[in-house]
Order: sequence, then C-alpha cells, then structure tokens
Amino acid sequence: MDQKMRTQLMLKKADNLNIPVDSSEMQEEADKLMAEQEETAGGKDAFDELMEMNGYTRETYRAEVLQGLRLEKLLEDSTQELTVSDEEVTEYYEENKEADFTIEPSATLYHIFFGKPEDGAAEATAKEAKAKLDGGADFEDIAKEYGQDSSATSGGLLGNYPYDTTQLGADFMAEAEKLNEGEISEPVKTSFGWHIIYVKDVVKEEKVQTLDEEIEGDDGTSQTLKEQIRSMLLSGKKNDRVAELLD
Repeated sequence: MDQKMRTQLMLKKADNLNIPVDSSEMQEEADKLMAEQEETAGGKDAFDELMEMNGYTRETYRAEVLQGLRLEKLLEDSTQELTVSDEEVTEYYEENKEADFTIEPSATLYHIFFGKPEDGAAEATAKEAKAKLDGGADFEDIAKEYGQDSSATSGGLLGNYPYDTTQLGADFMAEAEKLNEGEISEPVKTSFGWHIIYVKDVVKEEKVQTLDEEIEGDDGTSQTLKEQIRSMLLSGKKNDRVAELLD
C-alpha cells in the first residue's frame, strides 16, 4: 500500500508538471527496453510466456514500462539542480581511503582442477592440458574441456582473492602467489589435488587507489575513481531528495 501511495503521489506531480504520458522519446525507449528483455528471455514466445506468468499482456506491460519512464523523468526534473563538489568527493575519499580504496596484495584466480591427489591419472591429464595451453589454446576452453569441478563451466574462474585468504587452501594460494600477471602455472599438486592456475589483475604490493585512477565497470566502460565517487554521492543526494519530496 505504501508503494502504491507513493506511485500515485508521483503520478499526480507528473500531471502538475505536464510531464508527457508517452512522448516519442519514451515510446522509443520503451521499444528498446522491451526488445532487450525479449532477447534476454529467449525470444518472443518465451517473453510472452513470462509476461503471462506475471499477469501481463504486451499492452499492459508496455503501459507499465511507459509509466516507469514517466516517473524517471519526474525524478530527473526534481533533482536536476543537485551537484557534488570536488571538496565533497575529496572528503569522502579521505574518510574511506583505508577501508574502500586500498587494495591488498591479491589476484583474480582461475584454475583447472584435474582430480584429487590420489588420482593417478590426474597428473598425466594435467600435463596433456598444459601442452595444449603452451600451444596457444585458450585457458577458458581448456578449463571447460578438462575441469572436474563447478568452476569449469565459467572457464575456471574462482574470483578475486587476497593472497592471505582462508577461503582457499594455503598451499594453493602459495602457488598462485608465485605467478605474475597473465601467467599460467605448470601442473601443481596441492592438498586438494592437481591444478593448473592462471592469474589476472595481480597486485603484488598493497596499493592505494588515486582519485585519477581509471576504474572499469561491469559493462566495460571506465571512469575515474573521482567520477565514480561523485556519481555515488549524487545518487545518494537524489534518493534523499526524493524521500523528502514524497514525505
């Protein structure tokens, strides 16, 4: 009920400010969003089935998408004067430098697991896979072909870990720490079994990020840490302003 009330308040405000219900720009954006969602769902039939499961037709769902775009426009217009100064960015950075912007010695780890230590065939299989890697084969492909654990489906990715993590075996991490950026290990035997290890994003010494450092996002785009902090602080200000306006 609270959410419904807030939506009605925003729609009334949108009416007062003469924000269009379905401008040509909104129609175009709705088409784009629905096309992307249809592709993600696996095609037209799968998308229609998903909408039906959630109580929508294409028409009612499109109307909800357009309403959402209208409310986005309202919130944009209601918060457009908000800014974040360089001083605010610097203050946040200094207050959170140690906790959020200091990178421990770490690496993004990939591995191919061939079998337990007592598995007699694991070492030979690992050497066979390493020969393919040395010949130029892609690590992800070899991980999917040879991997004997759940990481194989994601190309052997384990994740980004500090070298002193306790989530992975100490002997495994000791082998990983020997590797430099982009390096692939020889077959190694740990207490868990036989592996080939691959590392990226290697940080050998503690590193403090600077405000001018480029940070790559999940979508492949990059921005400086300064702009990333500015965006985060601005988002917080906008959320606070919207809450105030709704109240």
